[in-house]
Amino acid sequence: MTQGERSRSRRTDRPTPLEHLAGVTGLIGATAALIAAVAGLLTAAALTVKR
Repeated sequence: MTQGERSRSRRTDRPTPLEHLAGVTGLIGATAALIAAVAGLLTAAALTVKR
């Protein structure tokens, strides 16, 4: 492997800013979905206790 090939492969291994943004957005979305699921379970439990 030549020096040029090595630097080229190293550059392609790092995610582009767009890919990084997509990953962060996906992580935020997953966290929001988890929070919504927990809130739904708590609401269902509260409604069950009230009856």
